[in-house]
Amino acid sequence: MTRRPREYIPRPVRIFVYERDAYTCRICGLVGVGTIHTEKIKGFEVDHIIPAAAGGDSSPENLQVLCRKCNNNKRHYRIKLTGQQ
Repeated sequence: MTRRPREYIPRPVRIFVYERDAYTCRICGLVGVGTIHTEKIKGFEVDHIIPAAAGGDSSPENLQVLCRKCNNNKRHYRIKLTGQQ
């Protein structure tokens, strides 16, 4: 199975999501360190709640801030349950 290209999340939307979620991982509560001007808080990612591959879009309602560890765990958990990447 080939992977789809990553869904592009526009910078203003990423900034909105980081600010809305207070630079905090929505799973474990870890608070991010860094600056939004780098477009990426060190060790944090804006994640699709419903993956683009499953029909999710890049609207703020479908996005959340996750630390890299929680995002990786979420991805591996989904693969284990569904076989999807």
